[in-house]
Amino acid sequence: MSETALKNKPEVPKGEKPSIFKFITEPKEQLGRMRENPKVLVPLFIVTAVYAVWAALFSFLTDFQLMMGDLSAEDMAIFEGAETAIRVSTFVTSLLMPVIGGVIGAFIMWIVVKLTAGDATFKQLFSLNVFIMFIGGIGLVLNSILTLALNLNPAQMITGLTVFFDPYDPMYSLVSLFEVFSIWSIILMAMGLRIVASMKPVTAWVVTLIITVGAALIGFFAAGV
Repeated sequence: MSETALKNKPEVPKGEKPSIFKFITEPKEQLGRMRENPKVLVPLFIVTAVYAVWAALFSFLTDFQLMMGDLSAEDMAIFEGAETAIRVSTFVTSLLMPVIGGVIGAFIMWIVVKLTAGDATFKQLFSLNVFIMFIGGIGLVLNSILTLALNLNPAQMITGLTVFFDPYDPMYSLVSLFEVFSIWSIILMAMGLRIVASMKPVTAWVVTLIITVGAALIGFFAAGV
C-alpha cells in the first residue's frame, strides 16, 4: 500500500458497515468502511430495486415510437404486434443490469488493480461498483420521470449535454460523459480506487479515465458501424 494512500485512507472502526444511502452525502467515510468491511448482497438488492423502478417507467410507460422516429406502415404493424414482448423483455433485461454491470466492472477493476500493484479483493471492487451503480440508477429514474413529464425522447439523458444530441448519433456515447450523474460516478470511481484499492491519486484518476473514456469510445465506434 502506498504512503499517499495510507494518508488518504479514512479512519473507521472495524466492523462498521458501509451505507449505500449515506454514500450520497458521505462517500469518503463509506468507502473507508467498504475497504474494511465490503458488503454486496443488501446493497445489490437496493440497487436492483432502484433499477426496477427505472425499468418499469422505461418499459411500460415510455412511448417507444419517440425513440424509433418515423416508421413505415409495415414496420409499424410489426412493432405493434411485438410491442408487449418487447416491453416485457426490456424490463426483465434491465433488472439484470446491476448484477451483470457489477460483475463486469469489478472484473475490469480487479485486473487493473493487479497491473498497478493496488490492493483490493474482488469483493471490495464488486461492492464499489454496486455502490456507484446506485448513483447511476438514481440518475436513470430521475431522467425517466423528466422525459415522461416533458414528453421527450426517453433515450436521452436530459441532465447533461446529451439532450442536444440525437441518441443514434455516434457522438452521443462520447457526449454522455458530460452528464451530471456520469461525472458524479466518475469522481466516485476515482475516489473509490484511491481508498478501497489503495491507489495513488494520480493512478486512480488515470485508471478511471481509461475505463470510462474507453467504454465511451467503444460505444462510439459500435454506433458508427
